[in-house]
Amino acid sequence: MTTEPVYLHAASEVGPLESCGMIHVWHAMLDSAFAGRREYFEGLLSPDEHERAGRYHFEKDRNRFVAARAILRTLIEGYSGLDARRITFKYNRYGKPLLESDDGQDLVFNVSHSGERALYVFARGMPVGVDLERLRSDVDHSQIARRFFTADETSVLEKLPEEQRLDAFFNGWTRKEALIKAMGQGLAFGLNSFDVSLRPGEPPVLLRTRYDEDDVEHWAIGDIPVESGYKAAFAARGQDLNVLFYVFDPDQAGTVYP
Repeated sequence: MTTEPVYLHAASEVGPLESCGMIHVWHAMLDSAFAGRREYFEGLLSPDEHERAGRYHFEKDRNRFVAARAILRTLIEGYSGLDARRITFKYNRYGKPLLESDDGQDLVFNVSHSGERALYVFARGMPVGVDLERLRSDVDHSQIARRFFTADETSVLEKLPEEQRLDAFFNGWTRKEALIKAMGQGLAFGLNSFDVSLRPGEPPVLLRTRYDEDDVEHWAIGDIPVESGYKAAFAARGQDLNVLFYVFDPDQAGTVYP
């Protein structure tokens, strides 16, 4: 599994996204991507996306929404060949976006953003989810865990040394969020219906599913390398995955390894 980011500016520069367990994860910095590209990015959005952008009170948040949707459209165009301006989305009953057109060639995707950072995950014919969170120490993580995590996960968390609990909590939260997003049900599907590993340094694993004990064999979860101060994870319904990580950078063409 590749862990070093690759700098590219369009999905068309990447090798083919095949159906045999291949996953592409993209990391984008929304503020820098938006700078100097307002007119172009806004030109990619649909009327309903412009309407959604207009609901944001602060310009910074509006610009980030525009950038996030424009980058999503750009990446989908690269993978599918669909015109970024003509892509239409449909949403399931829980709000998960899907491609309206069958011309997307079974392309599946998911998006998460926190502040100026966004993550995109792509696969073909395989449910995938992604979650990105900024590490926040100003909330009561123990209380949140007792409300949303399983009793076993909460016990593990509370037995850890104090200095490890923040990392452990967000390990658990991002892995669980990525999984329920892959399932397409969001928080309508209880976070306490399955257990994940969360100890710092412990491999990301779906330990057990309380709704169907056999379903644990069908899912894989993994951490995404992100900047210090953030946690991120992906989930996919599949095994033996080939996961590649990329950084979306509109100012750099070609492939550059850091």
